[in-house]
Amino acid sequence: MHVLPARATLKKKFSRAVEDENMDGPMPEVPFQSGSFPVRDGYASEWAILNYTLFRIAPAAFLTVRNEYMNDRVGSRTGFATQYSEHSIGITWWPNKIVTVRPELRFDHSYDVPAFNNGTRQNQFVFSTDFIIHF
Repeated sequence: MHVLPARATLKKKFSRAVEDENMDGPMPEVPFQSGSFPVRDGYASEWAILNYTLFRIAPAAFLTVRNEYMNDRVGSRTGFATQYSEHSIGITWWPNKIVTVRPELRFDHSYDVPAFNNGTRQNQFVFSTDFIIHF
């Protein structure tokens, strides 16, 4: 008897969920929540404002500054009724016409309640990089 690792089992269940046309929310086996499946039913009175500022620092590179504020008043999108801010700085670099590389350092803050790390922290830092191939 061959037993699939937990990760493979979860992937198989998620694939089945994505293929199901009658799906109206996440399956119990896949506890994923997103804007497609709000964590609370009803009217969602959240709102947000966003700023992108780009500075050309080389012929094929930009310095990017992003700031965002969101108020999830009843926790319908994030699961926590709180205000959030996000501040990031990154570089967008086009080494050629096909590839884009975007490293970014981001800081998130929840104002009213701890909303990160399973509801134990109000702040988080994230470093990420996108490698995009345009075709």
